[in-house]
Amino acid sequence: MRSTKISTAKIIQHLANTNRQNSLYYGTTNAYPCCLSMEETFQHVLLCPDPRMAESRKHLLDKLFSALQNMNCPVLILNTLQHGFQCWQSQSASAHAPTSGQLGALETILATALQEQFHSICWHQMCLGYLSKK
Repeated sequence: MRSTKISTAKIIQHLANTNRQNSLYYGTTNAYPCCLSMEETFQHVLLCPDPRMAESRKHLLDKLFSALQNMNCPVLILNTLQHGFQCWQSQSASAHAPTSGQLGALETILATALQEQFHSICWHQMCLGYLSKK
């Protein structure tokens, strides 16, 4: 458990050694060991399409959304976050919030925040803890 937390912290802070770095400095392969089809970068670690990685990612996102639900996160916010992650994982070029076109204050703020997260900040950064100020 402790080693998993340390590994996660290293990935979040970009301190973990990747095969991309190894190939630059040591001339080794840059392939991601899980799928061997792409260069191992932090972005690819978070989005690898390998079924084992996709299942692990789904499990962790389910855990995140369950925790948010247990903290009484408003359903609109939870739905917007889930939608944003789904669009990011599918490598969608753009995303519209589920609340787009609705006139309520919260709905408008969520639509704007999702657009900012999607285009300016990026979901990869959200995985590292960076959120839209909205």
